[in-house]
Amino acid sequence: MVNVRQIIKDTASWFRTAGEILITPAAVLPLAGLLIMAGDLLSRTGLGLAAVLSNAGTVMIAQFPLFVAICLAYGLADGRPAAAALAGALSHLVFMQAGSAVFNLILGEAAIPSFNMGLLSGVLAGVIAALMHKYFRNLKLPEWLKFFSGCRLSAILAIAASLIAGALMGAIWTAIQTVLTEAAARMTLSRAGGAFAYGFLNRLLLPLGLHQVLNQEIWFRFGEFTSQTGQYITGDLNRFLAGDPTAGRLIAGFYPMMIFGVPAIALCFALTARLRNRTRLILLMAVNGVVSLVSGVTEPMEFLILFVSPLLYVLYAVLYGLSMLICYQLQVLLGFQFSTGLTDYLANWNRGTWPERIWQVGIVIAVLAFAVTYFSVTLLKLRAPGHDRPEAADLPEIVQPTEQAAEEKPAESV
Repeated sequence: MVNVRQIIKDTASWFRTAGEILITPAAVLPLAGLLIMAGDLLSRTGLGLAAVLSNAGTVMIAQFPLFVAICLAYGLADGRPAAAALAGALSHLVFMQAGSAVFNLILGEAAIPSFNMGLLSGVLAGVIAALMHKYFRNLKLPEWLKFFSGCRLSAILAIAASLIAGALMGAIWTAIQTVLTEAAARMTLSRAGGAFAYGFLNRLLLPLGLHQVLNQEIWFRFGEFTSQTGQYITGDLNRFLAGDPTAGRLIAGFYPMMIFGVPAIALCFALTARLRNRTRLILLMAVNGVVSLVSGVTEPMEFLILFVSPLLYVLYAVLYGLSMLICYQLQVLLGFQFSTGLTDYLANWNRGTWPERIWQVGIVIAVLAFAVTYFSVTLLKLRAPGHDRPEAADLPEIVQPTEQAAEEKPAESV
């Protein structure tokens, strides 16, 4: 008889282990955020160095799924982890190329947005590589095929499996993208409810790369406007930048979360961390909070929350929905050039409608974000950065299963 409880327990344990492994690649994201923030600030002064910095940070975030595949394959390997890491990298590259080919074959080469599975592609490729490495690394082949045995065989099989999986996911992603495009079109007609749904799903789908489907429909296709030069323009963001006084209502809600909400969550994590982790966590949270506040780069904080506590990430997405809902109801209209950080907020102040309500909503969102995070961690006992130490000795001392933390003596945390 199948022991469902044991299966659930083993699955939860696996996800916990995977989350701890992925803390390592997530550690590079604060640096990426700093580079992007520096590039954004310098670009407003006209310095050519801005592109160098921003491109360096952008590529680190864009290639983050590749880092995930490498680290996951390495961390899950039971021997010869370097070979598993190489297989993970190859698996991800093949996976994405196969998926993109099928995706473009179905929707056409000009499909926008292009095939993008976000972190999921890295997770799948990493798991495929780790499984092939585990079960086929020690398989003995005939003498005339001996050159391809061992780690070479596991890498070859990982590539083959990723080719099939990538092609399959490319086909599946076309259907998902079509559904989300239709859903985004309905959101634009659903007023406040649509604004909440957009904010919530935008963050919830970010790890899968599917938030870009919603953004494409709302930012670049929703609404119509004819500029003074006679140019026909569509999209809430495009119309705002072109001077449409009715545009920006569905995107203004990003500002309160990025300027106020994310820094409040960072502050909460720093204040609730265990004493021995607090010093190192304060620096990490300060970086994540500042890059979100100044330039609206939230990926470093979001991926950290996701890896440590997926349920807390869902609550985080709900806060985004609330921010969108409140700003929509208050008729705030405000767009952006780069992202919804403080620099864009100030730069677009004179072009927006009721921009002063952003900071008023932001204070409310900051209090809500801090309270939700604090009570989720202290009362619901959700895992959070800085609370416990991880099981693996070679990982940053950020997370550890709750039951292990409970076994530690209070004196050890001083």
